Amino acid sequence: AGAASVSGVTSSQEVHNCPVCLEPMKLSEDKKESILTTVCNHSFHLDCLLQWQDSPCPVCRYDHSGLNEALSQCHVCGTTENNYVCLICGIISCGGSVIGDQEIMALSSHARQHYDETLHAYALDTETQHVWDFAGQGYVHRLLQNETDGKLVEVSDPQNTMSEQRSNHPGYLSDVQEGEVVHRKLEGFASQYYTLLKSQLEQQRTYYESRLEELRRQHQRKTKATASTTDLISALKQERNQLTQRLVSLQARHSKVTDEAAFLKNMNESLEENKVQMRRQIQDAQRERAEARNMLHQCLPPLEEKVTNLMLQLTGSEQNHRYET
Repeated sequence: AGAASVSGVTSSQEVHNCPVCLEPMKLSEDKKESILTTVCNHSFHLDCLLQWQDSPCPVCRYDHSGLNEALSQCHVCGTTENNYVCLICGIISCGGSVIGDQEIMALSSHARQHYDETLHAYALDTETQHVWDFAGQGYVHRLLQNETDGKLVEVSDPQNTMSEQRSNHPGYLSDVQEGEVVHRKLEGFASQYYTLLKSQLEQQRTYYESRLEELRRQHQRKTKATASTTDLISALKQERNQLTQRLVSLQARHSKVTDEAAFLKNMNESLEENKVQMRRQIQDAQRERAEARNMLHQCLPPLEEKVTNLMLQLTGSEQNHRYET
């Protein structure tokens, strides 16, 4: 991200950029944008600072929550004046000395020692928000982030076209140049937005393709289940037809059995009605049989005797006839 801090001069006053959004901090006529200056003398758009909530100052790491009552201190000597924040690792170190209106970075400063140890070349002044380049020994006009490898690269000062040396004074941009820078920055934001949007759309495409594939599989399973259900329905229909035929035959048998049962019932009722009369007839027949038997016993001996006599007479007459012949 860029680290330029001054955009131009308006009404003989410097108009600084917000360190969070890098937009110029100007009070608009409708007063929709508010500027807030913290106790560590750093100004921000109110909406931008609210995004940090209870975090320390985005520039000097000063703790506004009351947990740290001291100003940002050098990590070596603890001084709170003329401190620089490393734009690479965020270490706070003191550096330089003020001579008149010029600020010169001392070779023996702790910020310089941090650069010699880590080769982190860019540091932000916590008071002026200007960026010092230790490698070039001068202020950087503007820092941008390389899209290829993400490293910080410098954009040269358009006012210093003849010399390649660093300036010991922070540079300023005209309104036209600032507009061009803002335009490039907006193009960069648009490119990042398009890249993010493309990645999100790609993720959504992958997600919805997977969902569609899952729905296709579910539809195929349902189709197979429907086919098996159709086969089952046809089998059940055949079984129903067979059961219907059995029902018809059983109904016919039931009707026949019902008719036979009705016939037998009528016969039983008629037999029950003739039961007394039949008993009387049986009793009369039994009585007649007994009388006939008694009569047979009474008449049989005389008849046997008569038969015997007749047989004797026949036998005697036959013998007489033989003698005569």
